[in-house]
Amino acid sequence: MSIIHRFSFPDKTKHAVLQFPTNFDLHSSVGDIVEFEALPDKYWKITQKIFKVSQYNTVEYVDYKTDEVENPYP
Repeated sequence: MSIIHRFSFPDKTKHAVLQFPTNFDLHSSVGDIVEFEALPDKYWKITQKIFKVSQYNTVEYVDYKTDEVENPYP
């Protein structure tokens, strides 16, 4: 089953929500840092992770809220 993962960014960045389906379980948690090819040289810390569960007890989508952080690589 494909789960849609939706990453939202702070309003000040004016980035649209990044949304993509996966056929695997994306293991990311609050506090993790993510880099997207679509947003090069930017790093995002996950601040919230919200699951939408259907009436059939399956996950329809996962929403992630993020904040921009400095490059974690020295």
